[in-house]
Amino acid sequence: MTSHLSSVLGSAGELFVHRNVGNLVPGNDLNALSVLEYAVTHLGVTDIVVTGHYDCGAVRASVRRQDLGLLENWLRLIRDVYRIHKDYLDLIEDEEERHLKLVELNVIEQCNNIYKTGPVQRKRMEVTEKLVKEQNEKGTQYNAAVTSDESSLMDTIPHHHAKHTPTISTQEG
Repeated sequence: MTSHLSSVLGSAGELFVHRNVGNLVPGNDLNALSVLEYAVTHLGVTDIVVTGHYDCGAVRASVRRQDLGLLENWLRLIRDVYRIHKDYLDLIEDEEERHLKLVELNVIEQCNNIYKTGPVQRKRMEVTEKLVKEQNEKGTQYNAAVTSDESSLMDTIPHHHAKHTPTISTQEG
């Protein structure tokens, strides 16, 4: 078992994992934000993976009318994802198909939440400034869009400039 895990996860220190209910990354979760700060700023993590899964209990619970106590604070965030995509999700008649799509949309929203965090934005700016400086020193021009729009920012930093660093994964826990 250990050798199989090693082949999947790599050597010690190559994977830094944070787990949350429903793989949520809320902007006010000091635990998740501390993990991101440490990983990005101090460990030099450049690849962040949000791992959701179908048949997710938190996603299923978020669409049911029930009171689950403190868990409701987490489920509300998944309900927000549903609300944002309500028109689209309500077109899906099959309940299981709608669940699968909500799981996928939740992962996308959590990626957006990670992207908007201070540590990730600071690192993005740091890398962009470094690339611009390198290109200017070579006498070529590097055009980097500096904007808060996630869709345009995702392609700002070329992947071939990134050195190998550990990866952080946030999973349901």
